[in-house]
Amino acid sequence: MIASSVGDHAFYVYDSAHLNLAYMSKYIAETITCLQATSDGYVYTALQSERKAPVIACWKKMHKVLEFEGHTKSIIKFIAFGDFLFSLAEEGEFLVFNRMKGTIIKRVQFESHFDNFLHPSTYVNKLVFSLGNQMELWNIMTEQKVFSFEETIGQLGNVTCIEQSPVVDVAAVGFEDGTIVLLNLLYN
Repeated sequence: MIASSVGDHAFYVYDSAHLNLAYMSKYIAETITCLQATSDGYVYTALQSERKAPVIACWKKMHKVLEFEGHTKSIIKFIAFGDFLFSLAEEGEFLVFNRMKGTIIKRVQFESHFDNFLHPSTYVNKLVFSLGNQMELWNIMTEQKVFSFEETIGQLGNVTCIEQSPVVDVAAVGFEDGTIVLLNLLYN
């Protein structure tokens, strides 16, 4: 499944095998700021409204089945992975939700106001966070920084995106000048 935002208030879901349109959402009053489809048929949308706190809505065949509440700041990015939904908001606010129940498992307030993160495949409870030219590996459940990639990343400029490669332990890191570096997270 592939989900695609249509403007700020609707989304489409495509069958990725044939690129056929599978579903179209109705108009959503809140603004969609983030979107992710999962292989089990769910679509997640971060919704922002002037009147209420931001939420992440879970949709199944265009019906809202669950809302994840708890953020007080605007949501920057979220990742649905296994039983968890990891969500990063402005000013370092980070929440871990139980994806099936919608309950908050963990609330972390980072000193750094990270603007991006990645869950590396095969890494249990570990996430890579970035802000500017800073990139760090954290164990999110123990709230401990495991490693800082200062020597490798610090010299190259500001990080704009981080993506998992098909190879275990390797992530692609994009920089604002257009440079892309393949980084082995295990060996720096």
